[in-house]
Amino acid sequence: MDKSMKKKKSKVIDLPLAKKRGIKRTELYLYLMLIPGIIFFILFRYVPMYGIVMAFQDFQIGLGFADSPWVGLDNFARIMQDPYFWNAMKNTMILNLLVFFFGMPVPILFALLLNEVAGPKFKKAIQTIVYLPHFVNWVVYAGIVIMMLSPSTGIVNFIIKTFGGDPVAFMENSKWWRVVYVGADVLKGFGWASIIYYAAIVSVDQEMYEAAKIDGASRAQRMRYLTLPSIAPTINIMLILQIGKIVTIGFDQVWTMSNNMVLDVSEVISTYIYRRTLGPQAGLFPQFGYMAAVGLFQSLLALVLVLISDRISKKIGQKGII
Repeated sequence: MDKSMKKKKSKVIDLPLAKKRGIKRTELYLYLMLIPGIIFFILFRYVPMYGIVMAFQDFQIGLGFADSPWVGLDNFARIMQDPYFWNAMKNTMILNLLVFFFGMPVPILFALLLNEVAGPKFKKAIQTIVYLPHFVNWVVYAGIVIMMLSPSTGIVNFIIKTFGGDPVAFMENSKWWRVVYVGADVLKGFGWASIIYYAAIVSVDQEMYEAAKIDGASRAQRMRYLTLPSIAPTINIMLILQIGKIVTIGFDQVWTMSNNMVLDVSEVISTYIYRRTLGPQAGLFPQFGYMAAVGLFQSLLALVLVLISDRISKKIGQKGII
């Protein structure tokens, strides 16, 4: 009798385990959807890592990776002595810090306000209008900004002249250029960035809001004492990721908005690398090895910033990303 009972129990226990070993059809489809993303990362993220060897070579295209002479850490020693690199690094960090301090709170505030909009149709209309600039190419977007700020035909200077002021060359003045760049970057990206925070807000337990309403909490109090603490982990993760981007900046957004009049504030790492390898400053012998060292140094610095910010995040009681 005992043996038969043991057999029955073993069958009952083994059946769910057998089902777990297999992959359901719906799960298989999800795994198949990952294949394009995996291929993308292999081809454009992992395979190019082989090019890191250029950072330790006096790389010459005619000789290739195998025959180009090795220079060890000489390229990195040149980085420490290159004033143009440090100027580009300074501009990169200043622009990113300005975008960080002014751009980080805006999508959070917008997501909080969007959550308070009652009408679903009105809410969708706001979302569509705000998300739209993200899908506009930087070349087109920068062209619109430059046209609007033109000293002769721009609408902004037209308004200034209407009130008796003198036209301002915003894009040719180093002080104004940073203001324009930061404003354009924040305006273009805050709608898309708010999607993450809005998704976190929607996932908050609605019963807490009902209880807070019953207790007499106002909308501002609910946002401060319920919504913000609930989305704090999401804010923390986004904060760490943004800190890691302080030493990196997109090429297209700076290149399309900069000009020779403001190179002292608009020359960043990405444009610096381009000018020294493919641009007019490269000359007949582009310094691919040196520029590869610059890119590797930049990536290592970004990694260090991410690790430090993640460690600090864990120290203050938040969950890190590593």
